[in-house]
Amino acid sequence: MGAAVAVIGAVFGAVGIAGLAAPSVIFAAIDGFKPSPVKIYGWAAIRVLLGAVLILGAPDTAFPTLIRFIGAALILKATLVPLLGLDQVRSILDWFQGRSPLVVRFLCLLLTFFGAFLVWAVLSPDAGS
Repeated sequence: MGAAVAVIGAVFGAVGIAGLAAPSVIFAAIDGFKPSPVKIYGWAAIRVLLGAVLILGAPDTAFPTLIRFIGAALILKATLVPLLGLDQVRSILDWFQGRSPLVVRFLCLLLTFFGAFLVWAVLSPDAGS
């Protein structure tokens, strides 16, 4: 399961790097995402899956407690988003699209660091001990 955590980290890192290089790609992806109940539940299911993988893969990392906490937070967030409703999700996306490219680059930098942290936590010599 540690490999799955590393893959998640690599994907997060790649998305972060893409957003750093071209924030317009992130804006275009958000603009193309038209919230619907099916999409909201689909994204919630993906977040639950990601959270479960982090929780199950945590013992194979250098920071199992932290990785479990992050996984639990993803699952909690996944359960809360569908409760917000379509209007609230739309307003959050609209708010995000109103941010400057500099803000998006900063958030993508954080995502890149988070992805790198997940990969490093799995590949660290202390992982799984």
